[in-house]
Amino acid sequence: MAKWIWNFCLLAGLLVVLGVAGVRFEFLPVAVGLLGAAGISLLMLLLAVVALLVILFKLLTRRSVPGRYWATFLLGAAPTVLVLATVGPAGFQAPGIHDITTDTENPPAFELAAEDRDPGDHPVAYQGAVVAGIQKESYPRIQSLRTAAEPERALAAAESAMIDRGWRVLGVDRERMAVEAVVESAIFGFEDDVSIRVTPVNGGSRIDVRSASRVGQGDLGANAWRVKDLLADLGSRLP
Repeated sequence: MAKWIWNFCLLAGLLVVLGVAGVRFEFLPVAVGLLGAAGISLLMLLLAVVALLVILFKLLTRRSVPGRYWATFLLGAAPTVLVLATVGPAGFQAPGIHDITTDTENPPAFELAAEDRDPGDHPVAYQGAVVAGIQKESYPRIQSLRTAAEPERALAAAESAMIDRGWRVLGVDRERMAVEAVVESAIFGFEDDVSIRVTPVNGGSRIDVRSASRVGQGDLGANAWRVKDLLADLGSRLP
């Protein structure tokens, strides 16, 4: 039994890797790859539970535990542990929106991103009051950043923050006083767009940030976290 359950778990693990690779390298539809990887990961978790029960039974009866049971438990639990560690409890509680901005009435535009997106990606236009209402209820502390720095300095700091994170900067538009970049997720390679806009205000600057996913209905809180992190970074770089 130990050999059978280990081989089955190993095969399932290879299928999960295939699903992730299929989405990342675009030889599988996103829905197929995600649902397939999620379903097989649940099967692996079930195998891990079975292996754990066998391990506990053998330990309680003072019998030796074959190494394949330990290996099955570790491999079977790995995808679930990875997801929990990456997303966290807050991510699963995030609302089903994928577009977050500090200015819901006049969000920073995705002009350069519009040219970079594929035909099947979400449109760049902001979805309006419904999304804004959900965001304000779920993330009430996401607000514009005010700084005493002059606009050019604030814009330069915004571009530097993007470069330091390794994001793909699409360009700086000094007419709009905006900079746009693309962020790629580590595992599936999903692309999110980020736009930072600087507005002169009372001798200083107001900085607005928008982060939106190109695919998917929800984002597991990734865009909200990114906006908060970026604002905190800019706040530390500017007076």
